[in-house]
Amino acid sequence: MIRKRNAILRSPEWVIIGIGANLGAPRVMIETALKELSEIAMNEVVCSSIWKSEASGMDGDDFANAVAKFEFNESPHNLLGKLQSIEAKYGRAPDHGHHTPRTLDLDIIAFGDQQISEVNLCIPHPHAAQRLFVLLPLREVDPNFRFFDQPKSLDELIERAERLRIEKWED
Repeated sequence: MIRKRNAILRSPEWVIIGIGANLGAPRVMIETALKELSEIAMNEVVCSSIWKSEASGMDGDDFANAVAKFEFNESPHNLLGKLQSIEAKYGRAPDHGHHTPRTLDLDIIAFGDQQISEVNLCIPHPHAAQRLFVLLPLREVDPNFRFFDQPKSLDELIERAERLRIEKWED
């Protein structure tokens, strides 16, 4: 193994990151998050369109959502730490809670074919396969993606997902 900046480097894994924001300038925040992700990625970051969705299950403005895919060569725990640092840099409190408006939300949707179920880290993301604001952008970056713990295709999951108002974000 190779060591870099006190982190053990592994064989790169493809990761899928869900990105969301609904406070301040959400579209700008998504674009900013993509620049930050490019700093930790091993290669080019492939990104979906930016989607606008209603703030399902909470009060607040519409969300801007996107999905990014890239290779990462550290552990899932290191990735989580880096994502949390990016969130904090842009004003998200560490004890943010669920179903609250946020300046930036970065979720690990998938990390290769790994499955992790811990208090602070669940991979694949436990709700991603039911959320249109993840599934529609994910289909753009990887139309053949399958959650390894789900037998259904993205198209089948999209058909079954809870309906909400969602559309591509137009300027």
